[in-house]
Amino acid sequence: MDGDSAKLMPMDNVYSYFMFVSPIERKKNSRTVSWTKVLAWVLVTVNFFLQGTILFAVFNDVVASDVVWRDSILSLAGKSVNPFAPPPSKCNPGGSLCFEQNHTFTCAPPSVQLAGRWNDLDLNGDGIWTREEVLTAQENLKCRYAVDPLEVFNVFVSFLKNRADVIWLHPMVKAGQALHKPYFDFAKGDIIMCNYRNEEMCPNLLKRGFFDSPLTSGESPRVGKTIESALDYCYELLRKGGVCERTLPSTYSVWRQSSDQQCGTQIYHNFEYTHPKTGMTKSVLELDYKAVEDYEKGRVSKLFLVYKAIIMGMFVLCMFVELKDILVVVTWILTYPGEEDVDEAVKEEKDAEGKVEKYIIQGVSIRHRMMVGLLTLGRFVLTFLLTWVGTVFLLQDTDYVNLLLNVVALVFVVEIGSCLYGQLLDVELREQCENTAPFVVNMASIWKFLWFRNPAVRDIFGLSCVIAIVGGGMYMHYIHIAKPLSTALECTCLSQGDRCFEAQTFDTNFWGNYWAEDVPQVFTSVERMKRKHEAETDDDSDSAPHFIRIGADDFTTLQKAEDMPLQDDRDKHSKRHRMRRLFNIGSQ
Repeated sequence: MDGDSAKLMPMDNVYSYFMFVSPIERKKNSRTVSWTKVLAWVLVTVNFFLQGTILFAVFNDVVASDVVWRDSILSLAGKSVNPFAPPPSKCNPGGSLCFEQNHTFTCAPPSVQLAGRWNDLDLNGDGIWTREEVLTAQENLKCRYAVDPLEVFNVFVSFLKNRADVIWLHPMVKAGQALHKPYFDFAKGDIIMCNYRNEEMCPNLLKRGFFDSPLTSGESPRVGKTIESALDYCYELLRKGGVCERTLPSTYSVWRQSSDQQCGTQIYHNFEYTHPKTGMTKSVLELDYKAVEDYEKGRVSKLFLVYKAIIMGMFVLCMFVELKDILVVVTWILTYPGEEDVDEAVKEEKDAEGKVEKYIIQGVSIRHRMMVGLLTLGRFVLTFLLTWVGTVFLLQDTDYVNLLLNVVALVFVVEIGSCLYGQLLDVELREQCENTAPFVVNMASIWKFLWFRNPAVRDIFGLSCVIAIVGGGMYMHYIHIAKPLSTALECTCLSQGDRCFEAQTFDTNFWGNYWAEDVPQVFTSVERMKRKHEAETDDDSDSAPHFIRIGADDFTTLQKAEDMPLQDDRDKHSKRHRMRRLFNIGSQ
C-alpha cells in the first residue's frame, strides 16, 4: 500500500463490527433483516447510552460542581477563557469569597473590605466620614466592592460603642452621624482582626508578630502584657459567638461558614512562640488547610506538574487515536466505492471444502453509507465531549493517586465499545468480522497536502500535536485557573500571599505601627477632641439659662439676652450690665 492510503481494519469495537457486518449480511440475504444486523444496532445503541450516561454524570457531578466551587471562591469578572461565558459585568457581581482588582485579590468579608480604604470613604478629605458621604458614595462603593457602605459605617459605630469603656466617644459618633479619622483608625484594628475568621488562626497571628509591639510596650489595654492576654483578646473577637460574630452583620457569619467549607480539612503544625520582652515561651498550634496545600502543590511543585502532564498526555493520546480513526471513517464514507461502481459488492474467498474463509467488501450501499455516517457523527460528538470533560476532570485534580485512577476510569469509558464487543458477541460472529479484509481508504484524495505520505512523519506530527495540546492546555489552566485559585485560597484561608490585598496592607509592619504609633495617636487626638468639645459646651452654657442667687433661699431665672423684651441696643447693654452686676453680688 502506498503512502496515500490508509487501512481501515476490522477492530474489536461495536462501530467496526457494524461497518463490516452489514454488507456481509446483505450479501447473504438482501431481502430480510437478519438478527446479526439487529444485534449490531443494539450494541451501538447500548454503547451510546452507556457512554452518554457516564459522561453526563461526570460532567454534572464533577465538572459543573467544580465550576460552581471555583466561582464561590474567586470571581473572574469577565476574565473567563470560556467563549460561551456571559459578558463581564460593569460592577463587582459579588457571590464569591474573593475578587481581583488591580492585580490583587481581596478576600475579606464584606463588612471588612472597606477597613483599609479610608480615601474612598472620606470624600471631601476633611478627616470625618459622615453619614451624608456614605449615602453620596453608596451606589459607587456597592458597584466596586459589592458591599453596602452604610452597613460598614454602622459596624464601625457598633464596635466603638463596645469600646466606650476605654475611649471617649464624641456625641456625633454616639448618634451615628459621623466618624472622625482617629475613631476609624481605632475601630479598624478590631474589625480587621475579624478577617482572620476563627480563633484557631490566633496562633498564626502570634507567629507573624502581629502582637509583638503591644507585648513589648505593655501599654495596650486590649492586648495586655502576656501571651495569654494577647490570645484571649484574639479569641474573644474570633471565637464562635464572639465579638465579631455578634457585632458584624449576618453576611459575616455566612462568609465565615462558606470559607471554612471551601478551605477544607484543617492541618496543624506545632511551634513555640517567645515573648518579645520577657523571653517566656509558649507551645501553640499553627493552622493550615488541605485545600491550600493541594493547590499550592499544583502551582509550585515541578514533580507534580510533570506527573500531571504524563497522565494528561496518555489520556489525550487515547483521544487522538479515537479522532484519527473517526477521520479515516469519514474519508471512507466520502470516497469508498458504491455497489453500483463494482461488479460484486462483497466477494467471498472459500477454502478447499467450499466454506467461506474470508469476505472482501468492494462496495457499499448508499443506505449503509448514510447509517455509518450518522453513527460516526454521534461517535465524534461523544469523543469530543469525553475529551473536554476528561481534560477538565483531570486538570482540576490535585492528588497523585486520584489522577491515576481517574485517567484509568476515563479510558474505560472510551473502551466501553470494545468491552461490549468482546463480552457480548459470540466467538463465531467475532471471527466472521475479524476475518474480513480491511478497507483501503485513499486519504490523499480528500486531504491532499495535509496527509503526509511517510508514516513516520505522520506519527511524529501526531505526537507533536499531542504534546502541543497537553502543554497548551496545562499552561492555560495554570494561568487562568490554578494560579489565581491557589492565590485566592491562600488569601481566603490564611490571609497571606504576595497578591493578597489584606495580607499586604495589614502585614506585620502595619500592626507594629498600629499598636506603637496609631493607637497612642488616637488617644491623643481623642483627648484633644474631648477638650475642644467641653470648651464648646462651656461656651454654649454662657448663653443658656442660669440661676442667680438673690437671697438665702430663693432663685430667679436669668434668661438669654435675646429672649428678653428689650427695645433697643442701649437698653440691651444696660440691662445686661445690671444682670452681671447682680450675678456678682449674689455670688459673694
